[in-house]
Amino acid sequence: MAAAVAPSSTAPPVATGGPAPTVEGDSLAFNVSPAQAVLVVDGKPLGVGVRSIPRPKEGSPLTVRVQAVGFEDEVVRIDAQTPSPVEIVLRDAAPTLELGDDAGATASDDDTAKPRPKPKSTEPALPDNPY
Repeated sequence: MAAAVAPSSTAPPVATGGPAPTVEGDSLAFNVSPAQAVLVVDGKPLGVGVRSIPRPKEGSPLTVRVQAVGFEDEVVRIDAQTPSPVEIVLRDAAPTLELGDDAGATASDDDTAKPRPKPKSTEPALPDNPY
């Protein structure tokens, strides 16, 4: 006859989206989006696609900036206890408005904002009256 097994009081582990963060090991991994983003560690840019750095020593934190063209930079401070991987998703940069000297100028624009040159005359040039 088979022995009865008592139900366990512990629930089975719940699967998450990826491996559990750890603080062990000699390197610190980064999961970064977008793919073209570059890690800049204490002011030194790493190559595109470099996604791990040596774990900082205890008491020597590092500043990591993640940057990509068209996205806002993200800055994180990491130390010896920072769990790996570090997840960073950059946000789209707000569109910037670049104006040239007369970009978008129309007749309805405020004329006091910029003095306009006098139109050239076909008459002989005479000096302005000093009186």
